[in-house]
Amino acid sequence: MATFTRHITDLPAQRKTAAEKTKEWKEECVEALIGMSIFARDEYGYRDQVSKAYGYYAGEILSEDYSRVLRPYGKLRANMPAKLQNYNIIKPSIDLLLGEKAKRPFTFVVKVSNPDVSTKKERALQETLSQNLLAQFMNELRSLGMSEEEMQEVEPTEDVAAAFEKDYVDERALIGQASLQYLQDNLELPRKFREAFFHFLVSGRVVTEKFVSQDRVEFEVVNPLDADWDKSPNTTFIEDGSWAVIRQLATIPDVLDTYYDSLTPEQITKLEAKKGTTGTGYLWNTDRDDGLHESRDRGGAQGRQNAFNNRFVEVFRCYWKGMTRVGIREYQDEQGGWE
Repeated sequence: MATFTRHITDLPAQRKTAAEKTKEWKEECVEALIGMSIFARDEYGYRDQVSKAYGYYAGEILSEDYSRVLRPYGKLRANMPAKLQNYNIIKPSIDLLLGEKAKRPFTFVVKVSNPDVSTKKERALQETLSQNLLAQFMNELRSLGMSEEEMQEVEPTEDVAAAFEKDYVDERALIGQASLQYLQDNLELPRKFREAFFHFLVSGRVVTEKFVSQDRVEFEVVNPLDADWDKSPNTTFIEDGSWAVIRQLATIPDVLDTYYDSLTPEQITKLEAKKGTTGTGYLWNTDRDDGLHESRDRGGAQGRQNAFNNRFVEVFRCYWKGMTRVGIREYQDEQGGWE
């Protein structure tokens, strides 16, 4: 956790060695990403546009959307013959789709697609058939009186092969299925998928974040108002872009639960000292001449009133593509050639 005082808007050079990527360099990268994001300057009004979409779902009426009616020929009429009535036709449609989504089965099956999947299956089939043929051979010996053991019932080889094809499951698929079931229950994936579907219906965007916190896998659905990213026009997914910034308002206990293993005792003391104080966050700092403090923040619990609440801490998580030096290693194979 660092305290930023500078406002950098250009990402520092990324072509550096591991030794050159110091703590100060990382802090400059984080501050630059925040400075380039919409949380520092929303030049194109993205947050206001998305915020309006959540307002429409909530049934809000914005007078500027009806200026052609309220201001005919650009002038405000002193006496309007009627008042705009709110008939929300958006919310019922979205709620209907959310209800249909909740009724759909939430089942996923793990499939192994490794290159050696056919080889492992063939080996398992060969071992199963070998055991079946061995059992048949032992029965032949018993029928000839060459063994005193009792005859055992053995299925025909064709039936064994057919049953194997029907019931065979790669052990890696079993492990993956068990892991997926654990994540599904532990992370409440059905509920979070419905939450992501809601954001898609309202704003047309879905932003999710996967990370590891204190050896735990975390999966969060991010409000599109609290995410910014940079990617090429032909790039479909945010994760394939150049960088992404996630903003979150969290209580101090939540911050400690999530980042306790990364915080120093001094930083924890500083967070505790924040209780009972009043401050402004990066986004809602009214000293900034960017007009953001006038924007609406709909679509979630992270509204403007919470930004000034001393119970909350503004948290930024930044991701970006860096550069790493990669070497090519030559070695001598068993035949004496060089690879």
